Amino acid sequence: MSDPKLVAAMAEIRALLTRLDIAGFVILHNAPGDLESALHLSPSYSVAHLETDRDGNAAMRIRSQAGAYSGDTEKQKRDLEATMNMLSGFGEIAGRNALLLLEATEAVKSAMPGMIQQEPLHRTDGKR
Repeated sequence: MSDPKLVAAMAEIRALLTRLDIAGFVILHNAPGDLESALHLSPSYSVAHLETDRDGNAAMRIRSQAGAYSGDTEKQKRDLEATMNMLSGFGEIAGRNALLLLEATEAVKSAMPGMIQQEPLHRTDGKR
């Protein structure tokens, strides 16, 4: 069951990202353990596209064909550079935060052995 509060919040965030033409990587949480996440990679400059394969797995495609730019190689170069910056920035920050959060999780579990039961995550974004 999707958490209505998280679904509503994420819809507003996605609309804001779209309206402002910016990319975003967002994770929302609500007690007891519901999560909603979005990887929004579709500002106008982005040549990265998220797709789902027939097994339901996410895949990323990079498409930058010269024909789509009507010969404007400078714009194509700017879009490729901006996309690379977006992907590397998200990857670096997400990686650092993931390590920090995993270390903190282990610290909390070891500080309170037996007191804390870690429940399985309840993702409301359709993934388990």
